[in-house]
Amino acid sequence: MDVTHQVGRLVCADSVARAGLRLNSEAAAGRVRDLRQEWRECVDDLLAEAERRGELAAGVPPHRTGAVVLAATTGIEVLAREDHGRLTRPSLTDLWRLLLPCVAAPHLAGALDPAGTCPDLVDPGHVETCLSVANIL
Repeated sequence: MDVTHQVGRLVCADSVARAGLRLNSEAAAGRVRDLRQEWRECVDDLLAEAERRGELAAGVPPHRTGAVVLAATTGIEVLAREDHGRLTRPSLTDLWRLLLPCVAAPHLAGALDPAGTCPDLVDPGHVETCLSVANIL
């Protein structure tokens, strides 16, 4: 959840990151990096870690949850090309407000804030590890 908010902030605040993401998604075969694939791997890794920690609700398969998160975040990113407001914290908060009750373990569901944690507390390494937009430019 926090990674989606961090990536959203990065893409909203940095026109070079926005351009790099768009160019990467529109590029033909032969590109050096595939950011969508990297995002998929990031989401899958984080969900697998959440499953190991007992943070996912019973019966929630990480790979299927990852597909939903990937589809939703990619859709928001595509819509944000025309309306930057779509990739803002409120839009991502709405997404997590819908998803968290379905995917979070009951003991965590009420404690998690769909708006994410305070930006100063989020590990920026997650964004760099999962989706290093600046490195492709």
